[in-house]
Amino acid sequence: MSYERSVSYLGAALFCLTVLVLSATATASLLEYELGPAVIVGQRADFNVTAHFDAEGSLEELVYFGIDIGPSDAALTAGGTDYSAFSFTKASPLLDGWDAMPGSTPVDDGLFEFDTITDPLGTGSHTLGVLGVDFGPLGLSPGQPYTVSIAGQESVGGVQEPGNPPSFTFATPTFAPPERKFIPTDVVIPEPITLTCALVSVGAVGGYVRRRRLA
Repeated sequence: MSYERSVSYLGAALFCLTVLVLSATATASLLEYELGPAVIVGQRADFNVTAHFDAEGSLEELVYFGIDIGPSDAALTAGGTDYSAFSFTKASPLLDGWDAMPGSTPVDDGLFEFDTITDPLGTGSHTLGVLGVDFGPLGLSPGQPYTVSIAGQESVGGVQEPGNPPSFTFATPTFAPPERKFIPTDVVIPEPITLTCALVSVGAVGGYVRRRRLA
């Protein structure tokens, strides 16, 4: 084989490889998960979880998401064995057509999973819901920061072409940011009014009304 022909074949091969790489890049969906700052209400910390999704010119839509909180501080998860302090409330009405995956047990494995058949998400920024931590029963130290993370290995997205389930594939997200810190507050919640207090109050009002009528 001549030198010129070898160069020609090599150039053609490199051109084909470049086209394939560019094609793959042009159709690869991009996904980024964002964990918002903590909002403390009483003895609960809430974090918005947002997905920034870009189909990059393809027809793909987001039909699944998993939020893995495994890397969160051990004090919040009993060393990775109990995630019952955490909850995830999906956004409404945006995700009314999304359901928690059957068999998803966040208490045991720290993974919240949702999918949809009818209401996929297209390119854009979508608030998926609120990740909450009820820290009151955990015995945390007030004033000390604790970390909540969504950057576990099973934090992924699932994309597919409209109406084409066989095209489903997982999308590995980036994170901005992957974690947030919160500082527990030592809040004493007032006890509700007791029945005795309520009756005393009603009796006092009744006596006042009666005295007004007799006057």
